[in-house]
Amino acid sequence: MADYYQTSGLSQINLSDPVARTATKGTFITLIECQTDCIIKIHSSRIILNQFDMIVIRGVNEVALETVTGKKEARILVINQNVLYPLPLVYLISSNNRLFHDLIQSQEKRELHIVFNDLKGSICDDYCQIIEKLDQEKVGSSSKQFQRETVVGLILTELIRQHYQ
Repeated sequence: MADYYQTSGLSQINLSDPVARTATKGTFITLIECQTDCIIKIHSSRIILNQFDMIVIRGVNEVALETVTGKKEARILVINQNVLYPLPLVYLISSNNRLFHDLIQSQEKRELHIVFNDLKGSICDDYCQIIEKLDQEKVGSSSKQFQRETVVGLILTELIRQHYQ
């Protein structure tokens, strides 16, 4: 489910999605898109982000959202997704890039995250809005799930493309 969170100070955000986390196959990941400049804290890491920056997270149950000095509020969009590896992930992500494959298939129990900066003007925000619209539909179906997985794959592909530009 895609959810917005905002704060005018500091807020703890629970990233757990009970439906996705109880899946017996796949890896649970979270995508965070910054809607405003903000600070995300993942345990001891303090990450200063600009609007449209994204973080891909695995194995983290909670983050802290904080406003940047001089700003009135911080706002993020959180997208949770259970990703099946190797299929359909290899079909969803264009190019055989190890960045996400290693993040998702790693057997390590530790928490992992990748930060993507300077995404203003990329189509990642458009893809996030598509996921939000899909999640607003009341009817669940295998077609909708396929669409959602495909759009998450497009986001990951665009992040890779932006990373190498």
